[in-house]
Amino acid sequence: MLIICPNCQARYEVASQTIGNAGRKVQCANCHKNWKAVPEPENPMPDKMFSDEEERALDAAFHAEEGKDLNDGAGLQSETGGSEKNLPPDESSRLEEQRRAMERRQHLLTRSLPRARMRRLTTMVAGVLLILVLGSSVVLRERIVVALPELAGLYEAVGLKVNVVGLEFREVRTIKSLRDGAVVMTVSALIENVSGRQVAVPPVLVSLMDERGEPLYEWSVSSKVSAMGLGEWIEFETELTAPPEGAVGIRLGFVDMSRLDGNS
Repeated sequence: MLIICPNCQARYEVASQTIGNAGRKVQCANCHKNWKAVPEPENPMPDKMFSDEEERALDAAFHAEEGKDLNDGAGLQSETGGSEKNLPPDESSRLEEQRRAMERRQHLLTRSLPRARMRRLTTMVAGVLLILVLGSSVVLRERIVVALPELAGLYEAVGLKVNVVGLEFREVRTIKSLRDGAVVMTVSALIENVSGRQVAVPPVLVSLMDERGEPLYEWSVSSKVSAMGLGEWIEFETELTAPPEGAVGIRLGFVDMSRLDGNS
């Protein structure tokens, strides 16, 4: 028959005659608590501590633990004493093997709990650190690219815009007119500081683009101010007389002063 410790839920298979019809007070080998074991009802409900898959996994783990020395517990002890000694040798051996198997199972489960908790904790910490690193690399990408310009291509490859200068062009307009018989192209725009801090204003690079999107003609224009504060904006305007034929678009940017300093 199967008896279950009400304190730690440890289970033991014992002979029916060991408990008797009236029940018997016994001691748990796992938690060492006493309780009164009673005979099973005539039609006990099937009860399994583990599923078949869990049983197979635990059995495999038990076989791996076979070679390790484990302390045999005090065992299931009856207060009347010596009941198991009166059992047949086969029955006593079977009970002893079941008791050893239960002890191995309890030992394995108890030993695996700290490792499982540590693995879960390590995974959670690693996940939080990864999120913090990725978030910082996105939010602070402009400053990162300023320090490590070679990373600009990586951000662009994943579709993240990197504005190292901290300035943007707004309301870009292009107007062509005749002046003294010549075509004059006027390019105007607003330059706004979007960096959240004071930034230097480099010269503006104006590029006329052909049908293939390649620069056809370029020139640079110094801005009215050398620096702009948070949220400030200025007007920009430049003119080009007799623009080249084939220009179908315009692109505004800023001169890379770091390259100019490196070449000088």
